[in-house]
Amino acid sequence: ITFTNKAAAEMRERVDKMIGDSAAEVKLFTFHTFCGILLRSDIESLKDYKRNFVIYDRDSCKQLMKQIWEEFNLDEERFPISKVESIISNAKNQLIDAEEYFQSANGFYEKQIAEIYKRYTLKLKQNNALDFDDMLMLATKLLQENDEVREKYQNKFDYIMIDEYQDTNNLQEEFISLIENNNVYMVGDLKQSIYRFRNANPKLFKNKYDR
Repeated sequence: ITFTNKAAAEMRERVDKMIGDSAAEVKLFTFHTFCGILLRSDIESLKDYKRNFVIYDRDSCKQLMKQIWEEFNLDEERFPISKVESIISNAKNQLIDAEEYFQSANGFYEKQIAEIYKRYTLKLKQNNALDFDDMLMLATKLLQENDEVREKYQNKFDYIMIDEYQDTNNLQEEFISLIENNNVYMVGDLKQSIYRFRNANPKLFKNKYDR
């Protein structure tokens, strides 16, 4: 498992050269690709989702947000779309769904964000769509809540190797822990963490290394 399509393609090329025909047995994914495959197979175990979901890119998500701003008659200066998107993304990366965020919201501003988050989630479901944060959040929730699915993926791979572990965030760490089979190998360099803006937590790698 790695972080970018480019890295996955480079690894595929190297593995193919190293071990020839046996390379077909080695599965190489980004986090999002792996979660997408898992969800295509098992997402219907979660309520309100279907296997033939579409994945919205950033532009599609932005258009959905603009619809909500018009429906709620929101002032973009007070509620900048990019800032609200970031708040919702951070919530999803902490496994906080729209209902949980709504229940814990305090004050006018936070409650308004909660209403936007709920409407955004509803619109995604109505369109049978996921955004990129949904892919990892829903895959993790599915593994947490469904013993059968979790055990299937724990038994699926003999070894799990994670590249650039210093850029793993808490949600990715939780996802990995749920498929872990006691044969996990992590590669990383604490000095090369570049995804802090995506909630990367190098301490996760350091804590494992220190053990």
